Amino acid sequence: MGLFDPTLPLEACQEAALARFNQLTALSADPNVEKERAGIASAVAIALGELRQYLLAWSGEAELEEGWNQFLADAEWAAIKVASRKVSDEPVLAIEEIRLEAVGFSAALA
Repeated sequence: MGLFDPTLPLEACQEAALARFNQLTALSADPNVEKERAGIASAVAIALGELRQYLLAWSGEAELEEGWNQFLADAEWAAIKVASRKVSDEPVLAIEEIRLEAVGFSAALA
């Protein structure tokens, strides 16, 4: 939800995650359910904080392709990739294009 629509407030995403957790665990006899429930809000906050910074929104397929190709050809990106190999044990070796697309049961996108 919060990855498909990065404009959604954190609180709305946390509420949705908690509602889904409650739905999935409604009949659970697991004694750890309450402990897990208590961690939902902070897990959503951390995850969205980490992942949203990497999301890009596009108005359509053509704009996506053009933007992606410009990024791959960017001289600054190429320099960062080369420099990271020299100074890090975990250099940037590659980037990957992953598209998030709404499916039939996804919330409507604005």
